Amino acid sequence: MKQPSSFLADLYRQEYSTLYRVAYRLTGCQEDAQDMIQKTFLLAISQQDELGRHPNPGGWLMVTLNNLVKNERRRMANRVEVSLEDIARLPAQEPGDPFSQALPPGLTPEDRQLLSWKYELELDHREMARRLGISPGLPGPAVPAAA
Repeated sequence: MKQPSSFLADLYRQEYSTLYRVAYRLTGCQEDAQDMIQKTFLLAISQQDELGRHPNPGGWLMVTLNNLVKNERRRMANRVEVSLEDIARLPAQEPGDPFSQALPPGLTPEDRQLLSWKYELELDHREMARRLGISPGLPGPAVPAAA
């Protein structure tokens, strides 16, 4: 095995263009593709002993890149974005106030609970369905209405 820094530098030079093309195809954005490659090589650095013994280091990098992009997509799918205009319309709330005080009046206790699970605890629909004791695939207003 080569010296770790030389090994990783050679691997970077050999695999970067292929990794970039795949990352760009998966993300559709130059900056995101570069970020994913950087994260891939950060993992390679932290696991360079394992990578140095791997029979196909380029394949290891490709699988790692694909997994990082999938994880980022999942993370973004569960992320709630609010525009600045929407934030400006929200009532002022002190940092210590409970989440429930920010909810609009007139909600049923069930709706308040669902909104709390979604936005305060950041639960996904599967976990909310599990807590409700229903299948996440069942049609009906319980989970989708507030989620």
